[in-house]
Amino acid sequence: MVWMPKDPIIGGAKPGEPAPPPSDLSDALLLERLGAALERLSDNAARRTLAQAARARALRLYSDDAIAERTLEFWRQVAK
Repeated sequence: MVWMPKDPIIGGAKPGEPAPPPSDLSDALLLERLGAALERLSDNAARRTLAQAARARALRLYSDDAIAERTLEFWRQVAK
């Protein structure tokens, strides 16, 4: 199977031509980061802390109030 980027031009190949696969260095970095993330998630306290932080961020950014405020700010800028 040939690895193809979503946009072959960005991948460095002409449309319809296969792009080169990611370098070994990027694969190694990806595996290192994945391993570190899995290690952090194996710790119950760390997992709980990450989950609480993720929930707080999601509420801060995506609650109805937060979205309404961004929408109002958008329309204030449009109305100027």
